[in-house]
Amino acid sequence: MKGDGAFDPTEQRSEGAVRRRSRLRIAGAALAVAVVACGIAIGVGLSSGDSGNRSQAISLQPAPDDGWRWDFYRDVRIEVPDSWDYASEPRSDWCVDNGKWLPDEPYIDLTAGEFVFGIGCPSTNGKPGMSDEPPTERWVPHVRLTALGAPDTASVSRLNGWWIVKQPVGHVLVKAVGENRAEVDRILSSATVVDDDSSGCAPHSPLQDSAFPSPDPAFDVAELTSVDSITVCSYELTPSEPGLLGVYELTGDDAMTELHALQAAPIGGGPDRPNDCGPDDPGDDALQLRLASGAEVDTMYVFYSSCHDNGFDDGTNVRELTKDACVPLVHAPVTLTTGASASFERCFSRSSDG
Repeated sequence: MKGDGAFDPTEQRSEGAVRRRSRLRIAGAALAVAVVACGIAIGVGLSSGDSGNRSQAISLQPAPDDGWRWDFYRDVRIEVPDSWDYASEPRSDWCVDNGKWLPDEPYIDLTAGEFVFGIGCPSTNGKPGMSDEPPTERWVPHVRLTALGAPDTASVSRLNGWWIVKQPVGHVLVKAVGENRAEVDRILSSATVVDDDSSGCAPHSPLQDSAFPSPDPAFDVAELTSVDSITVCSYELTPSEPGLLGVYELTGDDAMTELHALQAAPIGGGPDRPNDCGPDDPGDDALQLRLASGAEVDTMYVFYSSCHDNGFDDGTNVRELTKDACVPLVHAPVTLTTGASASFERCFSRSSDG
């Protein structure tokens, strides 16, 4: 239980079919059956899951506590203070530019595959040789989620008053760092395995199952007159594992502006440089867009990380990546870490929050 004594790093929590109704902004929540008792909504959701079908979206998860929010990575959700930003945990290149880039406020790190300079930084915290971390006086409380590897195990350590607790949950290694052990335990105990799309994005997407699939069923984005929200789901294209890397949602006027930008993108796809990679290379990651209007949801795919077959795909047409349509989709915690230069440039903005 959250906040009840020290966190047990040997315990994993999984999510069953019964959940409290979420207050998160997931459009078109629908319950086939709902019984409210003691503040708990018990029901069966009508979910699109991994099917990609136009359907009613679901929202069947506990509401975050006041002042807290849910974040999602692969098949795990975790609750962190709402004031926490998104940033990258310092690595072996922490001393670049004298460490001026180091985060100075609490954060959560969902970044996958980020670039690391091939340099060594001087020893800190009494360790010999080089150091993969800055001195503890430069640390701030944070959480880092990474893909679980074979050597990863639960552990608890302490350094100069800082707790470092690691716990495997689902396909994720959850690492929490802080001076306040109660807060570290509370965050870690909230980490839960999920297997549905209650975040707005399922842990696994049809994007991962083949190279450059088209949404099924197809629709024509040009025929949409309005949307209430557009949920951006970022996926690593690893076929066998949950690939969700981040979830971001556009609502209201921002969603309508994005819809119009998608509709204005020229049909034909691209930009491509097919001579820069092999014909079977789909790239490393892609985006799935869930366009919700009322209870109805249509799905688009966004390919940008290969040297060919890039574009916005609604199953009817593949439209060219344009800055007006692609840049607004890349907003923390959705980030770009790879891509062919021509297409990457259309989706990346140095002034973007993402």
